[in-house]
Amino acid sequence: MSMRILRRIPLIPTSYKAVYPPAYNSTYVKATTNTFEMEPHKALDPSQPLSGDAYPYCWMSDVGNPTSQRFHVDLGSAKVIGKIVYCNYHNAGYNTIRGVNGFTLQGSNSSSSFSNLTYATDTGWTTIEKSPASMTRHTQAYDGALFYEIAVTSPITPYRYYALKCANNHGDTSYMGIRRLTFYELTY
Repeated sequence: MSMRILRRIPLIPTSYKAVYPPAYNSTYVKATTNTFEMEPHKALDPSQPLSGDAYPYCWMSDVGNPTSQRFHVDLGSAKVIGKIVYCNYHNAGYNTIRGVNGFTLQGSNSSSSFSNLTYATDTGWTTIEKSPASMTRHTQAYDGALFYEIAVTSPITPYRYYALKCANNHGDTSYMGIRRLTFYELTY
């Protein structure tokens, strides 16, 4: 009689794959506020330019809303996100203080949580640990893409909905925005 030894070896992620919402529209990407024609879905659309004028190619909050903005994304199905890559807000290399600074990353599988854009409401959302804790300000006067990475430090749970609960920007008193935001799913 032979003896078999079985071991449970956890799967280790081998790479990342960019994932996007099923469509670039207000059904799948929402924010608490936005400036006319600077809708949140444009920050996820890889066809939008990353240099030159920001209008109308990215997300920017409505005037007078430089803090306390929720930014929600529906990926269409539950995914384990391992990192986020972003290009923070700039307008032809200027107005960089409008870019998101402090934020909380959250995940949910509740469509009602996804639909509720009230900043103080966290019902149905789970906070996801990340590093670094804030977003880097775009380099002033640099008109182009500068990509930065936010790592999810303990990626385990698959969520369909992800939220950036954006607390503040880098000092602007009128607006908050993001030029590009891409979620990356862990692949094994």
